[in-house]
Amino acid sequence: MLKRYQLIFFPYVLLLFLSPGVMAQDSLSTIQSVNTDSISQLQDSMDLAKAVAKINDKTNISFFQKLLADDYLIYVVLVLFLMALLYRGFRNLSIGIKNMLAEEQSNLSPGRIYDEKDNLETYQAARNTLKIVTPVLAGLYLIYVAVNGTFMQGYVMEWLNLLIRWAHVVAGIMWIGASFYFVFLENNLNRTKNIRNELAGNLWAVHGGGFYFLEKYKIAPKKIPKDLHWFKYEAYFTFITGFLLLVVVYYLDARAFLIDPSVADISIPMAITIGLASLAIGWIVYDRMCKSPLVEKPILFAIVGFILLTLMAYALTQLFNPRAAFIHIGAMIGGIMVGNVFFNIIPAQKAMVKAATIGEPLDPSLGKKAGQRSYHNNYFTLPVIFIMISNHFPSTFGHEFNWAILAAISLIS
Repeated sequence: MLKRYQLIFFPYVLLLFLSPGVMAQDSLSTIQSVNTDSISQLQDSMDLAKAVAKINDKTNISFFQKLLADDYLIYVVLVLFLMALLYRGFRNLSIGIKNMLAEEQSNLSPGRIYDEKDNLETYQAARNTLKIVTPVLAGLYLIYVAVNGTFMQGYVMEWLNLLIRWAHVVAGIMWIGASFYFVFLENNLNRTKNIRNELAGNLWAVHGGGFYFLEKYKIAPKKIPKDLHWFKYEAYFTFITGFLLLVVVYYLDARAFLIDPSVADISIPMAITIGLASLAIGWIVYDRMCKSPLVEKPILFAIVGFILLTLMAYALTQLFNPRAAFIHIGAMIGGIMVGNVFFNIIPAQKAMVKAATIGEPLDPSLGKKAGQRSYHNNYFTLPVIFIMISNHFPSTFGHEFNWAILAAISLIS
């Protein structure tokens, strides 16, 4: 009969007798594990060898063979052809206006002369932009074809991504900063103390070691200065660099970043078409809303816009990789913002400058509509910034209800 204190040693004695069997079984398991690992490593080595062989096959073919076999060639050629046609068209329009002003300026009204000079500046700016963008686009595509399928592809695409993203962020800071600055000015103008009749307000400020004095006119100064600064190129370059970033990250590597077969197994051309169509649809629907009586009811306008934005977010998250869906919503809102600048705000400002220059009465509805679009842009800004930074936080776009998170953050913003 074992005493109680002797029972304490019983588990250790049992372990001593069982340990040889356990060790033998562990040894057998270790051998099996080593064999399994060896087989797995051998399979991995074979897969790696096959991958290297495929890369070598792609590397050994000539550049022109790769170019002709590339899936994007037809689309790039079509885009470059259209850009060349636009360049030639803007060039011919510029020449025509120059000739007309040289021959018939004395017979034209001041308003017509102003319009033609403004058109000439626009055509020349568009032509100069195409002169830069077209060869850059062609060069970037040729670089992509050259490195595609080689060990340099990831390295080159990463640097291209970095440079375009850097330019996009810088341009965005300039655009958003200017917008917020003018909101600050509008909210802090002195509108009562020692204000001349033609002024809506003024503001004294100190910054960077200097004093500044700004004045806002109710309508326009008696004489428009020649050196008039326009706040528009920040918006244009933000959109251009953002679109290039969308192409480089999501469209040139659509299989990895745009398409998720577990969400929707669609082809690359179909996915890109849906992405581009979402940008166009967003602008068309918003612009139609702004031109409808709905815009006179701000609360109802905001509710309808929020519902449509949520529906679009839900639809894209059912078609794309969640991260790509978020970015396309951001690109759609950014497209609406730059559309407001290009199609509404700048034309209204040009009409104001024209009226002040030639002495015509100013149409007050132009300023009202431009102010409305600018007001909308201010509210669009914070949701776009959230979408830009959300890519670094998978808990947002990777959530089961990612579309609801996007809608909620947009509403809060």
